[in-house]
Amino acid sequence: GGGALGHGMAAFPRGQAMFQKVARQRVVAAAAAAAAEPVRRTRDAARNAATKTTQIAQKHKEHTVRLTRRVFTGREDTRVRDYVKMPRVIRKMDKYSFTLGVLGISTTQYVMLEHAAMFRYYYCLTMCPLLALRIFLYHRYKWQYFLIDFCYFVNILGFLVVLSPLANYPEAWQTLFVTSTGPVMSAIVAWRNSLVFHSLDKVTSVYIHLFPALLAWCERWHGCAAAQEGLGPFFGMWAMWPLLYYLLWQALYLLKTEVLDKALLDQDSSIKTSFRWIVIDTRSSLHVMAKALCCKMGILGTHEAFELASFKTKLVFISIQLVYTMICFIPCYFCHGNKYLNSGAVMFIFAMAVWNGANYYIEVFSKSYDLKYKDSHSELLSPAVAAAAG
Repeated sequence: GGGALGHGMAAFPRGQAMFQKVARQRVVAAAAAAAAEPVRRTRDAARNAATKTTQIAQKHKEHTVRLTRRVFTGREDTRVRDYVKMPRVIRKMDKYSFTLGVLGISTTQYVMLEHAAMFRYYYCLTMCPLLALRIFLYHRYKWQYFLIDFCYFVNILGFLVVLSPLANYPEAWQTLFVTSTGPVMSAIVAWRNSLVFHSLDKVTSVYIHLFPALLAWCERWHGCAAAQEGLGPFFGMWAMWPLLYYLLWQALYLLKTEVLDKALLDQDSSIKTSFRWIVIDTRSSLHVMAKALCCKMGILGTHEAFELASFKTKLVFISIQLVYTMICFIPCYFCHGNKYLNSGAVMFIFAMAVWNGANYYIEVFSKSYDLKYKDSHSELLSPAVAAAAG
């Protein structure tokens, strides 16, 4: 009996210790829960606030969409993207584009002739919205890789020499003059850019290739002292900076298309690039001339075609573009030294853009003209036919 009592007395402290341990754990748990309660409340409040913010943002977005649709289409249930595809809307937009295109050319002429020193600011105000709209549209059509062509690189240089300290360096202006007056402006002929006033896309293409040359013309003959400094002797170093600028663009272009985005371009054949456009369009003058030259030099066989994935094809077009660019540099030296020659070159390229536009209008609307003339001819003949029949 004594042993059992002793055993019970020994077990009592152990039970008491266990009870105290459990009590301490409960106290700690309660304290932890009390401490976590503000955190939980804060987290719940943040989650509720985020949910309410999302709901408000969604309602605001829906309201904005409805308002935008009502403003542009007159109805809340008609999407803008569907509205602009309607024939009557397309015709109205073409009318606006035509009007703005004609007014834009008139305004450009006025600024160049009356305020040539201010053309740099007109250039920025004109090109900014056109380039922004082109970036938006070309991404929708999967044409975004056209936006890294050399002509856009030269437009970037135009912004830089106007808005940055580069305006104080003659080399920057000379680089702009040679690259814009040479290969970029000549691309209007090579790519058959056309001044079609009712097409905002075509007008923008002409502006992108012509406006840097107009900026260079205004600055060369009516601008700052740095822009009016001469190029030096013909066999001097005047072409070095333009060539380095071109090679910088070519290196960045190849890095983008052949390294960084190569997998994307290989997977999606619907994405358009200048290289793909020239290689695929076998009827283009650039493709025909490149193939004829390669066949004559033995680079390609008579019945061999260019292949997009071929290293030889890429090397051929890179080389041809480099040679084309350097050849276009040569007339720029003489244009830079003679205002009348420079003006004549600009007017000739502008006339080519107008001529291409005229061809476009006549070719596109030729059937309409034929029908109109046939109807008029029928109306004139019908009285005579009726009299003869009577």
